[in-house]
Amino acid sequence: MAPYDDPHASVDAAVTSVPTDIQSDFMYRIPRGFHEYVVDLELDLDALRLLHALIHATCREVRNWYRNNFELPAGGHARACVAIKTLLGTAAANDNRSLTRGAEILRQTWLFDVLSFEHRCRVVRWKFSDIAEAWLFRDDEYGLFDIRRLADLRTALALRLHTEVGLVRRMRRPQCAFAVPDLCAELRAGGVPSWARLRKPFVGSLQKIAARENMRFVVLLHWQYVLPGIDTVIIRAEHMHSTWQRPQLFKRPRGRGQTTRALVIDATTVRDVALTNLPDAVEPVAAWRARLTAS
Repeated sequence: MAPYDDPHASVDAAVTSVPTDIQSDFMYRIPRGFHEYVVDLELDLDALRLLHALIHATCREVRNWYRNNFELPAGGHARACVAIKTLLGTAAANDNRSLTRGAEILRQTWLFDVLSFEHRCRVVRWKFSDIAEAWLFRDDEYGLFDIRRLADLRTALALRLHTEVGLVRRMRRPQCAFAVPDLCAELRAGGVPSWARLRKPFVGSLQKIAARENMRFVVLLHWQYVLPGIDTVIIRAEHMHSTWQRPQLFKRPRGRGQTTRALVIDATTVRDVALTNLPDAVEPVAAWRARLTAS
């Protein structure tokens, strides 16, 4: 497959002090580099959800986890399985099979030196590998996440998009871009990658994020001539603290390819608009923010 151009390399989207409104007890961090390594592992949903829960539990037990002078306990960490299941929204389950399935997959990666269950599977004990710890607490671009969201993320694609949006949310002009085959792989269903297969679960996942986070998304549908049709999606996110203006939101990416349409997605509506018909088809940024504030 031909390589993809980076459709947003020239955009200034520096991280600012945009607030997240996440309560400290529920907050954890994931750096971009760590996330990209995890994506390459192609973990299934049980493993991904358990990994997020263990990252959160680690952050809550480590002093200065949000700084570069953190101190990790030499003996690792332990937590009651029921506490982990509560975070995952599976506390009502009569067994810990989803945890043990996820742990079995995670043990086959480089992420953990220790990942085991004790006391008849009532306690999970873990210690990240030195490499994973270094990446997890690296002083690098990172997103802040709310562990309470994990219970609602029931597909690998939903969790992937949740994480990607979280990584850029604190930027002045949040955006991320994906090759369609990359996101189709998150469907875990095989088959030929195409926008037609991806569209419904992709849009549904973004609508749920928009509802949870009070956001609106503009998704540019881009064709770089790699697939027969749309092969790249560029997500630009609006929230109360973003600084997007209409010309920037709908600006076509540089480089090869063509973009003629976009999706505008909020909590209740999805609009497919032509980039030549924006004044009539899309609520202005200022009006959308005013309506969000009043609601």
